[in-house]
Amino acid sequence: MNKKRQILVAGMGTSPAVLTNAVWALAHQKKPIVPDEIVVFITKNGKTLLKKELFDGGVWADMLKCLAREGVDVEGKLMFGE
Repeated sequence: MNKKRQILVAGMGTSPAVLTNAVWALAHQKKPIVPDEIVVFITKNGKTLLKKELFDGGVWADMLKCLAREGVDVEGKLMFGE
């Protein structure tokens, strides 16, 4: 049986914190939602900021570690791609 994939689709400007806050809130609901994949519609400048602040700065990896420590299943989830 094929499991349905959950995909978070987000529009974002120049504030990557909006994305981390949304993911954190979804993961901490009574019935947690942890998307398999995230698709972000974003400007070129926003993409540069997103990469710099979330990925190069380690914020995204730190958030995944925190969620995992809290028992949230993030293995193979919350994936980004070009």
